[in-house]
Amino acid sequence: MITRRLFCSALAACGLLAATASHAQERFITVSSTTSTEQSGLFGHLLPIFEKASGIKVRVVALGTGQALDMARRGDADVVFVHDKTAEEKFISEGYGVKRQEVMYNDFVVIGPKADPAKAAGKDLTRDSLLRTLEQTKTFDLGGPILPFGEQDHQGMDQVFLTRIEQGKVVPLKE
Repeated sequence: MITRRLFCSALAACGLLAATASHAQERFITVSSTTSTEQSGLFGHLLPIFEKASGIKVRVVALGTGQALDMARRGDADVVFVHDKTAEEKFISEGYGVKRQEVMYNDFVVIGPKADPAKAAGKDLTRDSLLRTLEQTKTFDLGGPILPFGEQDHQGMDQVFLTRIEQGKVVPLKE
């Protein structure tokens, strides 16, 4: 009888401890994001508001677009912030996501003399010559956030439509 009571008491105590531990655990979601989104300051503005309203903490993991999507495919992220519409739509169509919502977009405006005295981009600017030029900078200072830029991280520019302005008109860059 004592053994049975002791066992039941121990079981009840374990249940109480488990319930207390589960209530003590922090509620959180994980966001896999591109480095440019994370470094833009957007999360610093939005997350405190979300966390206060919901009581749910947010953990951001900043990666390249492909890595961020792969993290979510493995089930290691609850929300994804990336900037590759084609890859995002594929992610959704494969059943990994529920809804795609546009939140923001990147605009990189590069301004320089028409003559290109440094010969950085070459005579005829192309996506490749622009990316090679930017790779040499290592970082991209946006007047606040400083984005890393290199051979392994083009901040999504290798997935976007690039243009330039010629005689007041927007002209696509040669591929």
